[in-house]
Amino acid sequence: MDETFRRLRYVRYADDFIISVIGSRRRAYEVMQQVRSFLKDPLCLELNLGKTKLTHARKNIAHFLGTDIRWNANITDKKVSKRKRSN
Repeated sequence: MDETFRRLRYVRYADDFIISVIGSRRRAYEVMQQVRSFLKDPLCLELNLGKTKLTHARKNIAHFLGTDIRWNANITDKKVSKRKRSN
Protein backbone atom coordinates (compact mmCIF):
# COMPACT_ATOMS: atom_id res chain seq x y z
CA MET A 1 0.00 0.00 0.00
CA ASP A 2 1.66 3.17 -1.25
CA GLU A 3 0.90 6.02 1.19
CA THR A 4 1.09 8.61 -1.60
CA PHE A 5 -1.57 6.84 -3.72
CA ARG A 6 -5.11 7.94 -2.87
CA ARG A 7 -7.84 5.35 -3.15
CA LEU A 8 -11.14 7.17 -3.68
CA ARG A 9 -14.57 6.48 -5.08
CA TYR A 10 -16.82 9.36 -5.98
CA VAL A 11 -20.51 9.40 -6.87
CA ARG A 12 -22.40 12.54 -7.80
CA TYR A 13 -26.06 13.20 -8.57
CA ALA A 14 -27.03 16.84 -9.21
CA ASP A 15 -25.64 18.76 -6.20
CA ASP A 16 -25.24 15.72 -3.93
CA PHE A 17 -22.08 13.64 -3.80
CA ILE A 18 -20.36 11.03 -1.69
CA ILE A 19 -16.65 10.27 -1.58
CA SER A 20 -15.33 6.96 -0.29
CA VAL A 21 -11.74 6.99 0.94
CA ILE A 22 -9.71 3.86 1.56
CA GLY A 23 -7.29 5.04 4.19
CA SER A 24 -7.04 6.70 7.56
CA ARG A 25 -9.53 9.13 9.07
CA ARG A 26 -6.83 11.80 8.77
CA ARG A 27 -6.59 11.13 5.02
CA ALA A 28 -10.38 11.31 4.68
CA TYR A 29 -10.41 14.61 6.58
CA GLU A 30 -7.71 16.01 4.28
CA VAL A 31 -9.79 15.04 1.22
CA MET A 32 -12.85 16.71 2.75
CA GLN A 33 -10.88 19.91 3.38
CA GLN A 34 -9.54 19.90 -0.19
CA VAL A 35 -13.05 19.47 -1.60
CA ARG A 36 -14.34 22.22 0.70
CA SER A 37 -11.55 24.55 -0.44
CA PHE A 38 -12.16 23.77 -4.13
CA LEU A 39 -15.89 24.41 -3.80
CA LYS A 40 -15.33 27.69 -1.95
CA ASP A 41 -12.57 29.41 -3.89
CA PRO A 42 -13.13 28.82 -7.61
CA LEU A 43 -16.85 27.96 -7.44
CA CYS A 44 -18.13 30.17 -4.57
CA LEU A 45 -20.07 27.22 -3.10
CA GLU A 46 -20.23 25.88 0.44
CA LEU A 47 -20.69 22.38 1.82
CA ASN A 48 -23.94 21.81 3.69
CA LEU A 49 -22.56 21.15 7.17
CA GLY A 50 -25.82 19.46 8.18
CA LYS A 51 -25.26 16.80 5.51
CA THR A 52 -21.46 16.69 5.53
CA LYS A 53 -19.74 14.19 7.81
CA LEU A 54 -17.00 11.59 8.02
CA THR A 55 -18.31 8.07 8.58
CA HIS A 56 -16.41 4.85 9.17
CA ALA A 57 -18.00 2.31 6.80
CA ARG A 58 -17.54 -0.66 9.15
CA LYS A 59 -19.10 1.10 12.13
CA ASN A 60 -21.79 3.41 10.71
CA ILE A 61 -24.18 3.78 7.80
CA ALA A 62 -23.83 6.59 5.27
CA HIS A 63 -27.11 8.00 3.94
CA PHE A 64 -27.02 9.09 0.30
CA LEU A 65 -30.03 9.87 -1.91
CA GLY A 66 -32.40 7.74 0.14
CA THR A 67 -29.99 4.81 0.28
CA ASP A 68 -28.10 3.40 3.25
CA ILE A 69 -24.50 2.53 2.38
CA ARG A 70 -22.29 0.43 4.63
CA TRP A 71 -19.45 -2.08 4.56
CA ASN A 72 -20.76 -5.62 4.75
CA ALA A 73 -18.11 -7.98 6.13
CA ASN A 74 -20.45 -10.97 5.72
CA ILE A 75 -20.08 -10.92 1.94
CA THR A 76 -17.20 -13.13 0.86
CA ASP A 77 -15.83 -10.70 -1.71
CA LYS A 78 -16.10 -7.75 0.73
CA LYS A 79 -18.27 -5.42 -1.35
CA VAL A 80 -20.14 -2.36 -0.15
CA SER A 81 -23.85 -3.01 0.17
CA LYS A 82 -26.72 -0.60 -0.32
CA ARG A 83 -30.43 -0.68 0.36
CA LYS A 84 -33.30 1.72 -0.07
CA ARG A 85 -34.44 3.51 3.08
CA SER A 86 -38.01 2.92 4.13
CA ASN A 87 -38.89 6.42 5.39
